[in-house]
Amino acid sequence: MNGFVRNLFFFTLQLRSGLVLALLLSGALAHAQIYQGTTGDIPDDECPDLTPFTAEVPLTGEIGDEHELYYVQLNIDHTWSGDLDIYLTSPSGTSLELTTDNGFGANYYNTRFQDGELPITSGMSPFEGKFQAEGGSIAAAFEGEPVNGTWKLEICDDVRTDKGTVVDWSLGFIPPMRNDVCQRATELLCGTTVSASNELLTIVDSPPACFEEVGQGAWYTFQGNGEIGVLTTDNPGTDFDTRISVYVSPDGCEGDFTCVLSDDDGGTGNTSFLHGITQSGVTYYVYVGGADGATGNYELTYTCHPIPEAVCQSFDLILGPLGEGTVYPSDIDDGSTPGYEAIDLATSGQATFYCDDVEVPQSVRLVVTDALGYMDSCDADVTVAIGDTLLPGWTGLNVGFTPGGSTFAYNPCTSDNPERGEFTITTTAFNQPDLTEDNYAYITRTLCGRTGLQVEVESIDPSSNIGLMIRASNDPSDVYASFTTNLTSIFRWQERFVFEGDRNVLFYGDFPGDSERVFMRLWRKPNNNVVRGALRFGNSPFAPIHAVELDLPECVEIGMALFSANDQVTAGGVVSNLRFIGEEPEDTDGGHSEVLALSQETLDAWDAEWERARAAQMPMPQQVVEGTLGGAFRAYPNPVQGLLQAQLEVPLPASAQLELVNAFGQLVRQQQLGAGQVHAELNLEGLAKGMYWLKLGDHLQRISVQ
Repeated sequence: MNGFVRNLFFFTLQLRSGLVLALLLSGALAHAQIYQGTTGDIPDDECPDLTPFTAEVPLTGEIGDEHELYYVQLNIDHTWSGDLDIYLTSPSGTSLELTTDNGFGANYYNTRFQDGELPITSGMSPFEGKFQAEGGSIAAAFEGEPVNGTWKLEICDDVRTDKGTVVDWSLGFIPPMRNDVCQRATELLCGTTVSASNELLTIVDSPPACFEEVGQGAWYTFQGNGEIGVLTTDNPGTDFDTRISVYVSPDGCEGDFTCVLSDDDGGTGNTSFLHGITQSGVTYYVYVGGADGATGNYELTYTCHPIPEAVCQSFDLILGPLGEGTVYPSDIDDGSTPGYEAIDLATSGQATFYCDDVEVPQSVRLVVTDALGYMDSCDADVTVAIGDTLLPGWTGLNVGFTPGGSTFAYNPCTSDNPERGEFTITTTAFNQPDLTEDNYAYITRTLCGRTGLQVEVESIDPSSNIGLMIRASNDPSDVYASFTTNLTSIFRWQERFVFEGDRNVLFYGDFPGDSERVFMRLWRKPNNNVVRGALRFGNSPFAPIHAVELDLPECVEIGMALFSANDQVTAGGVVSNLRFIGEEPEDTDGGHSEVLALSQETLDAWDAEWERARAAQMPMPQQVVEGTLGGAFRAYPNPVQGLLQAQLEVPLPASAQLELVNAFGQLVRQQQLGAGQVHAELNLEGLAKGMYWLKLGDHLQRISVQ
């Protein structure tokens, strides 16, 4: 038998499908084949000829294609190794210089010529170990030649006196599975994991250094696909320090390599981790070696990941009650796709908007970033609109019977101060003076101690009353005081002194019903539970309306109330410029926290203004006897073109004449109204533009005809 088996190394390729192909070059499935050569004395004849020592190799096929000459190993006893010239010649006649005239001593002892090792010229007798042949690569020297036939170890002794003998020599062939040559690079597919070792690989085909020291390593290749390519190494159970270099070459393995990526310890410990966006159709070459020439086992994994893609959708942003709103990434994300592992969504640029941005085209940029930092972005169209959420702390609810329900909305964008915007209320709550329970739509909050509030009445629908209310609770039969208007010359004060007691209703008149601005104020003095109400028209001072002492608890319900004076009509009204003061209900620490919409000094000023008005005996609104209310009305629209509407405060107790006179006192329109009537229309078409007066009984309202 000419040869024997020796275990060399193993190589495992694990495909993404889970199929494992084990190419074991260190086990029974694949064998290194070693062939021993002949031995004998070396002639001491000053080298007239080379003396051949032969080895028969029965393998078939070619070097590099089916077999690879991995090493030449020899043992020579010789008194002076520097006299020897040693060559290896193939069956095809190609000779490779192994060593010539090297050494200052005796013998070659277990000397192995193997690619990737130190040059033999750097060694010393007896050259024990591995060395690079003096003539170059033993793998490349015989590339493409038939392996079958007689291989010769040819030796001569070029100086007489010293003598020696070839004790043994051998050739080691392995299957051409080693990928230490670029042309035999292992192809990597997305999802591939390769288990390998570089212990038997050479640096015969090492690339340009991305590092100072490349070391012996293995070649791999993959095709770019336009995605993120990630290369990682793992060194299970060892401290082998891997290094990865990635190259491109316009002419493949024969061309000039350019290093595009490299990594030493980018992973955990001594492992490597690198990534980049690959170009579709470009071939990439990967070289895996060890730091500072280290060798060991490793696992190389190649994965592909799509580049993050940002996908946007338009979004309608509804401003909050304080007049601002923020667009969050999830609002405008329409299924953005991740890249490597998880993605992070963020907005770039302006993402918070305010009242000035309402109905102005806006856009928000969505930025999608994966775990490696790759990102994409898109712009989402954003429409900013006003919402209807009430200010924090305020709640809209129904008190008593509201058959069709109520609506509550807040617009922060009607004022420079978003907390002074407009409250809009609608309700079907019908509340006439003779009812024994209260029916209201109520925007309220619980406040304690000395408390009060003030609003401006912006508008009121026909048959509607809007104003302020303070209650012991939201039970429709509980103690309360309210102060409401329908923007006619009549204001209504209502109060209940005991739970489920009768309600007292007072009407106050002689107000300028056509005033441009109306302000209402309601507050209490907690030391004696006196509730006060006051009015202001335009820029005039606040005029006291009414005061009443009620048995109210420490914490009360206070807010803005609306009701309808007609059970067939839905009421509606708008108030703005809310200002209030009070303390929140008792907190967990047993105390109250002050609400800082107004200061307690403001309430002191309200009380002082009330007292000054009383002391100065300024003209006060006059209480109107309920039975004389017939004829109190509100006319709208004003100014008017065409039809003029007249809404009465209460049904007429008896028939009456509705008259329109011009500035000269001339009657220009009239209409007879019957007892119980609450609404009338006058057609003013054909009238000249100017100022007129609408009269019903003792009640007047100025009308502007356009």
